[in-house]
Parts: sequence; structure tokens; C-alpha cells
Amino acid sequence: MKFIKKYYPLIIAVIAMMLYFSIKIKISIELQENSVVSVARVHELVWGRYVYSSFKYEYFYKGKRYSIKKGLGDVDHKSIINNYYIVEFSSQNPENSKIHLDLKIDDSSKIINAGFKK
Repeated sequence: MKFIKKYYPLIIAVIAMMLYFSIKIKISIELQENSVVSVARVHELVWGRYVYSSFKYEYFYKGKRYSIKKGLGDVDHKSIINNYYIVEFSSQNPENSKIHLDLKIDDSSKIINAGFKK
């Protein structure tokens, strides 16, 4: 019992990390097996305590709009807002997605075909 009390925070942290990584792996596998590629638009920067901490991007699938929030990391926030990028998402759970900020889309026909009005 003393052992558990002494290491309780560490045990909780390890369990939380295992849960986090198992969810990340599950999403990654789901994207590999049910991948759909489309176009997404970065439409909002989210202000953190002192700086922009994340951004929101949106895309359409089967007539429904999905808006996803993602951490900025080391991305230059000024250069991504209101631009279009390749997004990969799961056809089984479209909210599981990955935006590719290194793959910018400028082709108006691709943007319109993805459900946006240019």
C-alpha cells in the first residue's frame, strides 16, 4: 500500500501516456485503412493566454462541414490563415484528420470541388 501511495502520481502519468499514445495509434491506423484526401481551409487562429496557440481548419465530406482545432507548434500563423491545404481524414470517422500544411492548394477548381466557394 505504501508503494502505491508513493508512486501514485507516476502511475497515473504512465497510464495517461499509454492512453494518449494508444488513441494516437488507433487514429493513425484508421487513417491508413480508411483514408480520404480532400482540401481544407485554415479559417481561424485561436488565442492562448499570450499568443496564438492553435488554429482551426474546415473541410467538407458528404455535404457536412467539419471544423477541427489543432495546436500551432512551430507553424507561422500569419502564413496559414485563409489558405487551402491537403487534408487526409477517415471515411469511417471524418473528425479524425490530418492537415498537411506543407501541401498548399491554389487551384480554384480543386477548392470549389471540395465544397468551398472561392
